[in-house]
Amino acid sequence: MNQKGFANIILVVVIIILVGIVSYFSFVKKSKPVVQQPTPTPESKNSVLSELQRLNIQVTGQEKQIELELPPILSDANWGMKKIICEEGGYNLSAYAGKTLLFTSYPINEVWNSTEPLNVWIVTSGDKIVCVYKTVGENSNAAPGIFSIKENPSIKKK
Repeated sequence: MNQKGFANIILVVVIIILVGIVSYFSFVKKSKPVVQQPTPTPESKNSVLSELQRLNIQVTGQEKQIELELPPILSDANWGMKKIICEEGGYNLSAYAGKTLLFTSYPINEVWNSTEPLNVWIVTSGDKIVCVYKTVGENSNAAPGIFSIKENPSIKKK
């Protein structure tokens, strides 16, 4: 009876463990991160368009948007450059380090070096404009290809 009773106890323990594991995985689901498409409010869209008008920047196409979380320190080649370009334009991107911001891009009626079409990027936090800068198009080989909104003799109207 010792062996038979011991085998039954082991069997019951194994069944309880299996039921526990199955229950855990069926009731506790790991949630996937929710990726929300940024939806600008009419007020934020108006503030963006007002800022572009104030800067005398004319958009020529549809907007593209992306929501990005800035690193805690803006020092690498990408974010360090954007921080400097924003400062040249009179904005303070550093104040938003580590926060999630909305980046909106529009094609504009300007070219760099007489050949490279430019886009303007407007960075916002809610309804607040954080930074505005210009870049060459996605397929350009110009490096670094990012410019302040300040006047630049290499940038001309189309």
